Amino acid sequence: MQKSLIALSFFIVSTAFTVPSSFQSFRAISLNAHCRNNEFSREKFLLQVSGTALFTALPIDEAFARGRGTQPAMFLRYQPRIAAFGSYLKSDVGKKIADADWTALKADVAADLKKKKGKIGPIYNGESAMSLWAASYSETFITDKSKEMQEKVDEITQFRKSLESIALKGTGDGLAKTGGFFGLGAKPEPKPSDATLQKEAKAALTKAVKAYNDYVEINNVGIPFEINPLETI
Repeated sequence: MQKSLIALSFFIVSTAFTVPSSFQSFRAISLNAHCRNNEFSREKFLLQVSGTALFTALPIDEAFARGRGTQPAMFLRYQPRIAAFGSYLKSDVGKKIADADWTALKADVAADLKKKKGKIGPIYNGESAMSLWAASYSETFITDKSKEMQEKVDEITQFRKSLESIALKGTGDGLAKTGGFFGLGAKPEPKPSDATLQKEAKAALTKAVKAYNDYVEINNVGIPFEINPLETI
C-alpha cells in the first residue's frame, strides 16, 4: 500500500511540474536524505508535495480575476445612492405622479452633464450609481454579470427619458407645435389630460421598479461575503 502511494505521488509531482535535470538530481538526493530510515515519513512527505502540486494547478478564483479587493470601498460609496433611489421609486415618484406634479417631476429627471455644476435629479443620481456599481464586477474584461446589470440600468435610463417627456408635456414645455405655414403661426399641440399623462407615467414606473428589482437580484448572486446584499423594493 505504501509503495503504491509513493508511486502515485511521484507520478503526480512529475506531471505537475517540469524542472531542470540538475534540480531533479538534487531533489532525489534531498528526498533520500529526508526519508532514509523512515518509510512512513517518506510517504507523508510525498503526499504533502503532491497535494501542493495539485493545489497550485487549480485555476485562479474568478473573484480575484475581477479585482474585487476594491469593492468594499466602492460599495460604501454607491450603496447609499442606490438605496436612496430605490426608496424614491417605491414612494416619492409615485406620489408626484398621483398629484400630477409635473414641475417636480421635471426637476427629478434633470441630468445636465454639460455644465460643471449642472442640475442632477434623483433619478440620474441613482442611475449613475447603479451603472458604476455594475462596472465594479469587471476589471480586465467585462463580465456577464456586469452586462446583465447594465442592461437593467439601461431600462432605468429609458424610464428617465420617458418620464422627462411626460413631465414636459405636463408643464407645457414639451408640446410640439402644429399648423401654420412653414413654421409661421404654428401653435402648440393640445396639452394631454393629467389622467392620460398619469397613465403613461405609471406604466413607465412599473417597468422601472421591475428593472431595479432585477438589478438587485442579479447583484445578490455570488456577492463577496464582506458586502451586504442590496434590497428589493
